[in-house]
Amino acid sequence: MNLRQLQALTAYIEEGSVNSAARKLNTAQPNVTRLLKNLETSLGVSLFDRSARILTPTPSALAIYRRATSILSEVSAAKNDVRDLTNKRQEVVRLNVAPVALPELVPNALMNSQLSLDDVEIRFSGNTESGPYERIEQLISGACDIVVTLEDTASVRPDLKARRILELELEIVASQNHPALELENPSFGELMQYQWILISRGGQVAAPLVDTFARMGEKPPPNALLVSNREVINSLLAKGEYLTIILEHPACRNALETKSPRLQIDELQATVPLILVTRAGYEPGPAANRLITEICRLGA
Repeated sequence: MNLRQLQALTAYIEEGSVNSAARKLNTAQPNVTRLLKNLETSLGVSLFDRSARILTPTPSALAIYRRATSILSEVSAAKNDVRDLTNKRQEVVRLNVAPVALPELVPNALMNSQLSLDDVEIRFSGNTESGPYERIEQLISGACDIVVTLEDTASVRPDLKARRILELELEIVASQNHPALELENPSFGELMQYQWILISRGGQVAAPLVDTFARMGEKPPPNALLVSNREVINSLLAKGEYLTIILEHPACRNALETKSPRLQIDELQATVPLILVTRAGYEPGPAANRLITEICRLGA
């Protein structure tokens, strides 16, 4: 017994004649007759009463028919599933994300979006230690589709679409037992006497930090350690006596040592916007659109 024989049996019972069954199966009448006889032979029973001019299905034929309709329906559904899987194009979402958004914001957005790995592939591109300018350049070149980065003048272009996600607050972090922690209401200027660790980009102090020092009427300390790797900064904070500046927001647990004590500097009331940027003509697929929406929601 095979599927083709079951198709012939169901077609005959449903159509009422060999000719009609042949038309339904898009085959010749002799083929239907042969399939029905072969089915009888394989089962060892008679499926039709041939005493009259029209073949009348026996109880055995009707019993097989009831099972056959279910079997053929499942086979058809299985074929449709395979065809859908074959034709489905997996959506690819390419991200370039600033380190401040990597520990919490973007992973939480991915989790909350409930994206199926069968439907979407998430790719992180670029160097995580790159600055905003380099990230925007990657976006313009087509190397990625979505950039999450600190706001920069490079993102103000007519061919880009930028959304402000949240405002990161600047915080001064000290190593445990740092002498500056003993100061009462220290000014920003008083802290210049100590050893600093500053995040670097291309061997230079990162632009947001340069801006911060400028707003305080200072320049980055010339003897500051310039480090681009956050793990190295964590290690130095834990082992030495250093000050550094981090960016914080409840939705973005900072990649730096969050347990290190903070210095309250009243005059340092500054924020840095975190933005999501796409090309102006970029049309996100369903998965990318859900991810963008969730990133913006978490930052709200």
